[in-house]
Amino acid sequence: MSCWNEYRQQFPVTELCTYLDSAYDCGGSLIGRAAANRYFDEWAEAAASAKRGGPGREPFFKTADETREYIGRLLGGVEARNITLTKNTNEGFNIILQGFDFKPGDNVVTFDKEHSSIIAPCVNASEMRGFKCKFAKMDSRFNPSIDELWSQVDEHTVMVLVSHVQSLTGYKIDLKELGRRCRKRGIYLAVDGIQSVGLTPFMAEEWGVSAVSCGGYKGLGAFISIGFLYCCDELLRRIRPVYVSSSFNCTLDYDSGLPRLVCADALDALKFDNSSSDYLGAYVFHDALRAILEIGTDNIQRRISALLGRLYDGLRELGYDLITPENAERRCASLCFSSGHAQEIYDYMMSDGIVTSCCSGGKYIRMSLGAYSSDEDIDKTLTVAAVCPWR
Repeated sequence: MSCWNEYRQQFPVTELCTYLDSAYDCGGSLIGRAAANRYFDEWAEAAASAKRGGPGREPFFKTADETREYIGRLLGGVEARNITLTKNTNEGFNIILQGFDFKPGDNVVTFDKEHSSIIAPCVNASEMRGFKCKFAKMDSRFNPSIDELWSQVDEHTVMVLVSHVQSLTGYKIDLKELGRRCRKRGIYLAVDGIQSVGLTPFMAEEWGVSAVSCGGYKGLGAFISIGFLYCCDELLRRIRPVYVSSSFNCTLDYDSGLPRLVCADALDALKFDNSSSDYLGAYVFHDALRAILEIGTDNIQRRISALLGRLYDGLRELGYDLITPENAERRCASLCFSSGHAQEIYDYMMSDGIVTSCCSGGKYIRMSLGAYSSDEDIDKTLTVAAVCPWR
């Protein structure tokens, strides 16, 4: 699937409005609907033959294995065994922070205005596990400075947690530089990839990224209940499963007379699988990822960058107070502007069929693009923005 129009047609929301809210979710797809139908068909067929692991399971395991392979390709070629399927982004961070073998005095570092998918698991786990959370300040325009972040790092820091792309502003942090610093100090770098993976190339091993947690329902065009967690080998060794059941990787051993939980392979991320996975979500994820890989993230990045550049320049010329960086290397697929009339602007655009997000208590408007966005979307948005009474 290489034609942009063909891909756009897979997202019915694009026929209903000018959709500039992919940073919230993708709006659902025909790809997902077809995958769901295939899931139910294959479930019935497999249940009738009682294949692998019980009724209906063999097709799911095959689909899940291929899905992990697709994710590995999107992360720059990491091994599928380092990836497990999750419900969403915050589940991945909870797995890491609740299962990591923290020692007395350890701390983790993140930004004070990071997304709640990072901060909430950090705060909760620190209270339960006894490590310290240290918070670096973002400035008044929500810029995540690596130097400011690094000012909180000390000899007791074991982990740094950041979003690759900030949810509000669309600011894309330099993971290559941050990963270099973390690798030099032996610090694990855990990244929220939900606003970037699938929209721009991501090189986890090359950049020194130890973990990536990501939901599938935004730029990846999948389903709201499916995501993934990637962990490098060094991090996998230090994380025990938080939720366990008897599964392919974790089994109960009764050889000693009493049950003992045994992990067959500590370096296989399937140890985090809790047996009853989201089978339907995995089918949708599988086909959504396959479509993205067919197009190519390099091509997606070039297209979105060109569209976002047009939108950015047009809004700036119209006098909107953009807080997303002008530097295209620090942007991904969304932009944000500040206004004392953000709610009125949001309502005005909605009345013209342009869907955006009004964020942070009605102070900001965020516009976000997907691989299905078009020049016509940008043209209409700039035309309406030019006559908006509150610009």
